[in-house]
Amino acid sequence: MSSARFYETSTSGLNFDRFVDRFDESTFTKVRQQYWTAKQLIRSKLGKKEDEHLLASDAEFDAKLSLFRSLRETSDQMLCCIDDYQHFLGELIQMEINFGRMLKEESKSEKDDTARAMTAIGRVQTLSAHHRQQIRGPLLRFLSELQVFTERAIMDCADTVDAAERARIEYRGSLLWMKKTSNELDPDTENAMENFRTAQSVVRRNKERLDGLKLDTLQKVDLLAASRCNLFSQLLESYQKCLYKYFDQISSAYSRIYTVVSGSKHYEFEVLKELMEPAIEAAPNESDETGEDAVVERSESLIEIDEMNQQMDRILFGIEDCQNVLDSDIFNERDDSPLGQTEDLPATTSPTNPTQMGNTKAEIGPLPEKYLINSQVPRISPPPGWSANRGKFSLQMV
Repeated sequence: MSSARFYETSTSGLNFDRFVDRFDESTFTKVRQQYWTAKQLIRSKLGKKEDEHLLASDAEFDAKLSLFRSLRETSDQMLCCIDDYQHFLGELIQMEINFGRMLKEESKSEKDDTARAMTAIGRVQTLSAHHRQQIRGPLLRFLSELQVFTERAIMDCADTVDAAERARIEYRGSLLWMKKTSNELDPDTENAMENFRTAQSVVRRNKERLDGLKLDTLQKVDLLAASRCNLFSQLLESYQKCLYKYFDQISSAYSRIYTVVSGSKHYEFEVLKELMEPAIEAAPNESDETGEDAVVERSESLIEIDEMNQQMDRILFGIEDCQNVLDSDIFNERDDSPLGQTEDLPATTSPTNPTQMGNTKAEIGPLPEKYLINSQVPRISPPPGWSANRGKFSLQMV
């Protein structure tokens, strides 16, 4: 349909003059046309400055090209994101199912409130996995529809855009050709007007082809953007409803569990009553508490710590009055006696009776010989599995 518009505007539309501009194209003309097209391509790659009038005429076309590239890039990125999303969502569903099953099994070994709370949370996890599975359905459908949209609509529009860009390069190359021939135009030169007319016909043909492809590109890009918006609005609506239902159901389920668990009894943990006040008594007092009360509490805590230290001293030393033991010189003197006694101790601590001292005196004599130097030590048989080569290797390693 688009190719028919290219010639019907300048010809009668009949078959005999459909390709009237191509009847007189020689091989030399085609070669020159390809030469100027290649030259324009090199200029565009090198970033040469184009004519401002050409840039102004192609402003709308360039805007549509940037829009098309944005649509293509964002569609590809969205495909990757949705694919990863549905993959991780499936893993999360499996983890919630396993976690809920584990809570239900472990609740059998518990009692009363703990078992009831674990069972309820396990059921909520299973319910959450069920609703997440319902979310995954519209997501997979959206992924498949977006893949079809990318493979068909975007690829078709990409073909049209590429053809339009090639036509623009050919058109600008033919303009360079016509500009050169017009500068070299001399009526006295043979075939000068012939060359100018040839370049002019090529420019006219490329212009018509470029205008047709420009129109197709503008229409296709607008249609592509509108169709993608319609695709998102239709497919994401069901996903949004499933997501809203999921949050509504799960939030209500967890709120019920909270009311059940909050009504159960709580446990109070205390750490060593001798060292610290219970958690209930250690809580801060009312706002009207003065600084004097804080000083009194600090002094009472210091007294309690002192009492606990004294109690620990009684446990260690085994006496009632620890201060007397600490004030005595028994820890300040060095024990020179072999029995660990000093001369200042009372007489009752050491025996004074000679017979008693004689009985307590230890006998010291020669020690029995346990091992003779000249005797040979019997060899010990090696353990099973031991080899002589292995022993040599271990000695070498040492």
